[in-house]
Amino acid sequence: SYLIKLTPKKREVKQIYNSIEVCYNNLLTFATSIKLIEKTGDTTVVTLTDTKINSGLNEKLFSNF
Repeated sequence: SYLIKLTPKKREVKQIYNSIEVCYNNLLTFATSIKLIEKTGDTTVVTLTDTKINSGLNEKLFSNF
């Protein structure tokens, strides 16, 4: 697994976040979690589970666009 640490460059984003960390599983070949670290010290973690790769989507899902 790899931890990819992203540091914001845009002023608007830098005012809110110190960094964004993406945990990448090289055996599964995709990200398994995303952690948002705010300037206030708060963190938000998004954990990706039951991920399906290229499972196919019904074209009707996009008919309203």
